[in-house]
Amino acid sequence: MPQALGPLALAIFQAGGPLWLSNALVGVGALGGVLSAVGQIALSFGISALAGAIFRPKQASTKSDDVQQSLRVAISDRVKIYGQMQATGNWIFGDSKDGNMHKVLVVCDSLLAQLLNIKIDDNIVVASAGGFINSAPYNGNARVQFTTGVTPGVPFADLHSAFPEWDINHRGDGCVLIYATQLALKGNEVTQVFPSLKDTLYRIEGRFTEIYNPNNGVIFWSDNAGGIIRDFLLSQDGMRFPASIVNTPLANEAWKRAWNKAAEPVPLLSGGTEPRYRLWGAYKLSETPGSVFEAMLANCDGRPILTRDGGVAIDITEYYEPTVLLDKTLITAVTSITRGTDVRSAANVVTAKYISHADDYQQIDADPWINEASVSARGLLSDDVIFGWTPSHSQCRRLMKRRAYQLDPEWQLTVNCRVGALAAFQERFVAVDYTLGSTRIQGAFEVVKFTWNIGDKGILRSVSIALRSIDPEAFAWNPAQEEGVAPVTQKPEVDNTIPLVAGFDATVGRRTISGSLVAYSILDFDAPPSASLTVQLQGKKVADTNWIDISVPEGALSVDGIIQDDGVQYEYRARNVTLTGRQGGWTHPTIKLTATADTTAPGVVTLGTVTGGVGQVSIGFTTPNSANFSRVYIYRNTVNNFGTATRVKTVYGSANTAYTSVDTGLTAGTYYYWLTAANASAVESATVATGAKTVT
Repeated sequence: MPQALGPLALAIFQAGGPLWLSNALVGVGALGGVLSAVGQIALSFGISALAGAIFRPKQASTKSDDVQQSLRVAISDRVKIYGQMQATGNWIFGDSKDGNMHKVLVVCDSLLAQLLNIKIDDNIVVASAGGFINSAPYNGNARVQFTTGVTPGVPFADLHSAFPEWDINHRGDGCVLIYATQLALKGNEVTQVFPSLKDTLYRIEGRFTEIYNPNNGVIFWSDNAGGIIRDFLLSQDGMRFPASIVNTPLANEAWKRAWNKAAEPVPLLSGGTEPRYRLWGAYKLSETPGSVFEAMLANCDGRPILTRDGGVAIDITEYYEPTVLLDKTLITAVTSITRGTDVRSAANVVTAKYISHADDYQQIDADPWINEASVSARGLLSDDVIFGWTPSHSQCRRLMKRRAYQLDPEWQLTVNCRVGALAAFQERFVAVDYTLGSTRIQGAFEVVKFTWNIGDKGILRSVSIALRSIDPEAFAWNPAQEEGVAPVTQKPEVDNTIPLVAGFDATVGRRTISGSLVAYSILDFDAPPSASLTVQLQGKKVADTNWIDISVPEGALSVDGIIQDDGVQYEYRARNVTLTGRQGGWTHPTIKLTATADTTAPGVVTLGTVTGGVGQVSIGFTTPNSANFSRVYIYRNTVNNFGTATRVKTVYGSANTAYTSVDTGLTAGTYYYWLTAANASAVESATVATGAKTVT
């Protein structure tokens, strides 16, 4: 004899709660005539609290890229991660000391079961002993330490040393934390190593949260969909179900079936296999647990079930021949019926997103599932869905196929049935054989909704069942024909280097300033390869230490540099700089330049009387009548070879003037002399030889 609904079950039913929980709170003969343990536990929380916590409108679910952003906020959401994921966290500490930047990020309330990679910005790095990153561009100037989420946690000793207020009680029990240190660098180096400065992004890629395998009782990391959902139901951060509900004998058997179904190998188009259903994802603890639960179920085509011993489990869809028949002995009325789909609105293209490991764990578009015949007849009508916990293109396509068949059934109907139809309760598929007028409806149907019809005094009078016809082909899989083409991952290599300035050259220019001819440098270079780069120029005397900045007007490809002293060697260099101040490398080697202001030699010297004597030679000459004349150089040698002669005298004077110069302190012997006239830039005229002279 049917039993009345308990007050909690009735409240949840009237509040529009999910079928599985309403059903769980109903004790009927077919279920052993006992009130479900779920109802007993739920009752202890109170009707209004349960309805408010579980059945309020869904909140937006957490996306995979939400856990890859690091923010500085006063209060941040706590996060839990299942499966494999790449994540960072919001700041819970940040300060600098002695020029070093310290920050602590809280990643998640989970166990980091296995670290796969550490990333700084987009660079995969390896931490040595003590957490130092020795690879370029960090070269020991970055340090990354982390905790794994064990309880009790291990405080960061180095952080405590720098900031004593971060004491041993700051353990982060049960949380995965990242402690990052950026060591002090010179101003022109910091933006090359840490282009985002204090907002440098630190992420860890890993496998999170160990779960229970009902087949062997072992707790270890797995991304098995059935195991993750079981853990979520029990977790204090999830549905908070008591263990007794999922551990009844029949529930445990159901969890084994769910695990094994999710673990079944499915062939891949590329060869090999993958497990049928895996879950990778994260959720914020502020989200409604029911919405997270439904999202997990949607990503493995699962649904919750109740077992006859008061347990709760899930069923992962697998087609089977129905054993329950709904015919005229049970169906009292057909309240709604549709044959086929509404051709005006039914979708014929299913588009979906999934998590791509190869695309930095972002949600990307799968190959659409297209009903070509329908598109040709009606045009493209799209159904968009996000499988935000699905980590492979194959799994996404299998879920898309199921959805495509659900959107295009041959029959959709709702029937009222006698209480005997309770045999269909919790069946995924039933057989229907019913004649309506002259039309016979026959075949396998999927149960969409099972509703209890409550009469006066809370007595169960009948049940209503919403059905849609199902084609067993929806559960078959042929990867060669159905897996489709996964998006081509074009993950560009991130080039953080700044190119060298191309076409850099330095030449001498000359101009008259205040009546004097002076030399200066002219610096030429090619346009930078990007509009985000500008050219920086510097020059100095080779003998000097400090470089002098040379202004570069916007858009210029040639600029005037430094006014150079005659005959002094200068050097020049160039580099590209980004808009954010990051600096590229200097051109190497530097370009060295010795300037000559006046390149025109004066006329030659007119030789006068040259005589040898005791320990000396006297040379008379007249300077050339040249406006740019500055001086006369006198060279001497003991052989008749100007190439090996030594300059022994410099005589400054005026143009077209007679001078006599005496070279003294000579030992006895024969000497040869040569004279040249020179301008102010030391550019010399042709030589004038004196011939051999004898010293006694």
